[in-house]
Amino acid sequence: MMIKREPILAAIFVCGLFACCGCNAPIPNDVPSGKIAVVLTFDDGPIGEEVSASDILKNDSENKEVFLKPLNRILDTLANHNAQAVFYILGPGNTAPTDELKRLYAKGIESIHQRGHILGYHAYSHDFMIWTSLLNIPSIGKTEMFADLLRLKNFIDDVMNIIGAKQSDYFTKIFRQPYGGMGKGWIEGENVSFWLGWTYHGFDIDSGDWIGTNVHTKFNRNLNGFADERKHTNYVIERIRKGASKWSKAKVVDILFHVNSFTSNHLDEWMGEIKSSFELASGRDVLFVVPDSYLRISDPVTDESVSTDMAVSFVEDLIGR
Repeated sequence: MMIKREPILAAIFVCGLFACCGCNAPIPNDVPSGKIAVVLTFDDGPIGEEVSASDILKNDSENKEVFLKPLNRILDTLANHNAQAVFYILGPGNTAPTDELKRLYAKGIESIHQRGHILGYHAYSHDFMIWTSLLNIPSIGKTEMFADLLRLKNFIDDVMNIIGAKQSDYFTKIFRQPYGGMGKGWIEGENVSFWLGWTYHGFDIDSGDWIGTNVHTKFNRNLNGFADERKHTNYVIERIRKGASKWSKAKVVDILFHVNSFTSNHLDEWMGEIKSSFELASGRDVLFVVPDSYLRISDPVTDESVSTDMAVSFVEDLIGR
């Protein structure tokens, strides 16, 4: 099916004019004095980044809910810490959205909502060529991003029909694009977010929990020595400590995590580290909450230091350290 780009661009340009109004509004002071709000954000749910939608459909097991185990463990850990978080939902990508897959999504989305967390938008397809490619002409790139997010919204509508609720009853109009908009892509992504009337977010601290946890980054696991799980876990702790020092004066800090087994296994330890590191660095108590300002004020800041670390490791590996 060919997408007629001109009508789409005309429509979203008009929407963008209204969405941008107030984008310079002052940030409300909704974090109590003596507190620092740490917003834990999780990309790629509800199924997670370790398996593709096609892998799930090929699996012969009758109990497909086993693929929600990482999500459910993360939800349990958050509950143990009395924490509220944000989950940016990823669609099935190139896999045909069967009824079976939609039911699995419905179960995961319902669980997130019932636990009191915020549901936001990530993408239908985590395609590098859509979201980060430097080869795209900006106008074409924005059209492709917009089309992808429309597919995501339509897919979520189908999922919400299974739940028996409206999308607006569960989802908040917040958006984080794949790869956090690293490189050129964030400009187009933020524009598309405004066209849709969504709040756009990068992330202040990249935990690095994603390295080697999906098919696209498995080579990074060996490159950085993260085949040793304890070494990878300690790397995340190191990133938390550095981030606490860097953002010690902030009122709200966004830490990027992902829905995967590695994170579900170690989140409890990391949350303890977040609390102690931020309280030491800031002299304030940590609140694991999602302030209203986070939901209403866009912030395109993206932490690219993990990519820098990987590039350094790659060069060191080439020259034999």
